Amino acid sequence: MFSNASSKGGLIAILIVVGIAILVFLYMHYKQNTLFGYIVGYSISGIVYASLPNIVGLKIHLHHYLYGLLLLPGTRLQSRIALVAQGLLIGLFVQGVIKYGFASPFDTSLQANAIYTQGTVQTQWNMTNSDISKGLIKWTYPYNATTSITDLYTTSLQKTLGLTPLQIANQVPINEYVLSINDIQVYRGKKSYFSLPVSLAAAEMDPLPSAFSNYATSGLVYYIRVAPVSFGNIMDFGDVAVVDFGKGTFTVSRAFSN
Repeated sequence: MFSNASSKGGLIAILIVVGIAILVFLYMHYKQNTLFGYIVGYSISGIVYASLPNIVGLKIHLHHYLYGLLLLPGTRLQSRIALVAQGLLIGLFVQGVIKYGFASPFDTSLQANAIYTQGTVQTQWNMTNSDISKGLIKWTYPYNATTSITDLYTTSLQKTLGLTPLQIANQVPINEYVLSINDIQVYRGKKSYFSLPVSLAAAEMDPLPSAFSNYATSGLVYYIRVAPVSFGNIMDFGDVAVVDFGKGTFTVSRAFSN
């Protein structure tokens, strides 16, 4: 957004105006004897907001509509300047809600991984609606521009790539996959597919199978992601598959990126 010189100049100008506005409002609150109360209130709120994700295992994601909402109380002053600021902040809030909705101020780790990437190769979905209706999730890993690999067992890779076991160990950058459903890791291993009914029947899943026992109910939506694993390190998750097993449908989405 601010990649060229003119854009950076605009950003600097905006920051200067915002900085001046903050100083003006601080001074006005000081004159009105309300500065201390606002400092205490915002400090406590900031500490709680920053600490809560560590307690419940979430990530901070302060959407821009929240800036308007959070800063609005600070404009509670008898001044035309405050009135203008209130209009701008309400506009910021309304624009954010209309465009993105009331997005949560916290992200799960799945959502965070959907936004912040390491730049590694991502898996690709390799399933049909028929597979989904059977509770079967399938994917591939793009090994290069012309070849994708599925299972990561040495014998499978030998057939697909025509390499020796030693060459596979040196040239294939991953050795496992990890699969998450609704941000819950349900599988980690070398297979490039996962069957919900088979895993439920065998009680292979962690957490308890009861969390997904009604997966075939029409109308229940699940968010599924797969990431390759490079010798213990989880790489970038691929696109989200938004799945309704009961209807046998799925869509692929760059979800959670707003």
